Amino acid sequence: MPDPRDQPTLKARVLPVLANLMFSNALRDLRGMTQAVTDSGLDWTIARITNPTNKPATGTTRAGFLGVDKVGSAMTRTDIATFLTHQLTDTTYHHGAPAISN
Repeated sequence: MPDPRDQPTLKARVLPVLANLMFSNALRDLRGMTQAVTDSGLDWTIARITNPTNKPATGTTRAGFLGVDKVGSAMTRTDIATFLTHQLTDTTYHHGAPAISN
């Protein structure tokens, strides 16, 4: 799902088209879940993760918006959990959907 702070890039244009072609039901569910969270009236952060891995934690996290920040695709599940836990008190991405990676 895009964030309004993403900048147009080839990757940002191609991924939704491919996702819609290959995983249309999952994409529809994801849109519904995103809408429920963003319309909830609660404080929220949605982390966009492309490729979770089972590798050991690296302790390094890159987070940001497509076309703006240098964010890759793979991230360890342990580092994902650490990032999400920090979002409970960190307001950097309040009401945002940063892409995250190692």
